Amino acid sequence: MSLKEAQNIFEKCMAFESVKSSNLFPTIAQLNSYFRSGSDRMKDQNTLNWPPFSLNDVQYDEFHYWCGRICGELKIVDLDCGDEDHNKWFDLALSYQSQN
Repeated sequence: MSLKEAQNIFEKCMAFESVKSSNLFPTIAQLNSYFRSGSDRMKDQNTLNWPPFSLNDVQYDEFHYWCGRICGELKIVDLDCGDEDHNKWFDLALSYQSQN
């Protein structure tokens, strides 16, 4: 269930626009911090809420692979944000894209 939920969130939520445009991908700790938050803004500006969850190592690898099939090669980087600061990671990934 968690992997399918992660894919649904990827397709609907604004945070993943930074992944799509930068070709960077958060670490498992940063990504799970995001998924545990339980909500994000969607592309239509509404809020998507979900039951907080985490991906295990295998699910994370599968999700990274699945996202890469959509976006192209995605480099896993922590962007010096710390494991729990997913908001900072997504913001920095957006700024990384605009600098390159």
